[in-house]
Amino acid sequence: MTNLDPLGERAAQVLSTNDLLYATVAQLPAANVQSGARAWATDGRKSGEGAGAGTGVLVYADNQAGTVTWRRLSDDTVAAA
Repeated sequence: MTNLDPLGERAAQVLSTNDLLYATVAQLPAANVQSGARAWATDGRKSGEGAGAGTGVLVYADNQAGTVTWRRLSDDTVAAA
């Protein structure tokens, strides 16, 4: 797996299913992402955590016709900070 900095040199490349990105929910890429790509959303909220109080969650990319939605791996809900 590759640790990617969302602002680093690979940011414009396609994020594949073999890469693991560490980023805030707001920094998760909205383009050039394959379905199934994974990321650790550092401020993502687990079930029961309040807005702005997320402690981080594992998320995956759901790419439907070029529109990327990041979803919590635990329950498929859209990732939120």
